[in-house]
Amino acid sequence: MSFYLLAILLFVLALMIVWPLKRYAANLLLIDIPNERSSHVHPTPRGGGIAIWFSFSLALIYQYDALSGGLQTLAWLLLIGGGLIALVGLLDDCFNVPVWPRFSAHLIVALMSVAMLEKLPTLPVLGGEVSLGWVGYGVYALLIVWTINLYNFMDGIDGIASAQAVCVALGAALVLLLSGRSDEAGLLTLLAVCCFAFLVWNWPPAKIFMGDVGSAYLGFVIAIFAIVSALNDGVNIWTWMILMGVFWVDATCTLLWRMASRQSWHEAHRSHVYQVMARQWRSHKKVTLSVIGINVFWLYPWAVMTVIWPQWAFLCVLVSSLPLVYLVFRYGLGKTQE
Repeated sequence: MSFYLLAILLFVLALMIVWPLKRYAANLLLIDIPNERSSHVHPTPRGGGIAIWFSFSLALIYQYDALSGGLQTLAWLLLIGGGLIALVGLLDDCFNVPVWPRFSAHLIVALMSVAMLEKLPTLPVLGGEVSLGWVGYGVYALLIVWTINLYNFMDGIDGIASAQAVCVALGAALVLLLSGRSDEAGLLTLLAVCCFAFLVWNWPPAKIFMGDVGSAYLGFVIAIFAIVSALNDGVNIWTWMILMGVFWVDATCTLLWRMASRQSWHEAHRSHVYQVMARQWRSHKKVTLSVIGINVFWLYPWAVMTVIWPQWAFLCVLVSSLPLVYLVFRYGLGKTQE
């Protein structure tokens, strides 16, 4: 089967899976009831991320034999670890799992995932390489956990999480193609296809939400791709930080601000900058389109620069993040939630 035919079939499959999830969401205990911290006003089906998990998992299984040894390890991590993360997310969508058991499950899966790797990537800093040694296993496990949870934090308005996944996957595919790594680029393109199919349903006004089963799974997948791809030349963790810039800057700054102001960091809230701007603009669509625009016209060029000048990748992260940090402080932190 050609790659293009596979992509079309995955798109149709993911598109079709969402319909029964939406149709029978109430029977499956997958209804998001609005509360004072919600950004939507009507009960809405959730759990649509099952379509992303299922269709992309099928893609990994179908492509498995054609992958090199290193990428087969990647596929196993995404199938096993991703499946466990998706299961925890689904249980949370159905039964509202308390934060600490959920966080503990994420940490266990993250530690299992990094333990399966033969080695860990070094961090390039200003032309040098920083090796984290054994400490790196803990650092990268926490990176995975944080990416899982920040993706969950940022899935708060229509279309934003699925649109971000499409942008990150396609941006990373572009960078990997420039680095001569077409196999990884192909897998990321298929991930983008699966997410785009869900975005059709999730585009503002959303007909269904992805839920934790989708947001946690996508956070895990992106983190694993970042770590594994950084083991080879041409792409590093800094490139992925640039591509995830909108999400990690907003989530990290908001978390630190809430902790500094002695607010509960793990409870749902509406103080992320994207939520504030959605209320100010009275439009989820405008915010989601803005996120797409920032990714394509601002972050993509910086990500490409990390391939051309990898020794300056760390500085590219800093420079590309500065306007995003400004936006968070200018429009988000400390703003009223009403």
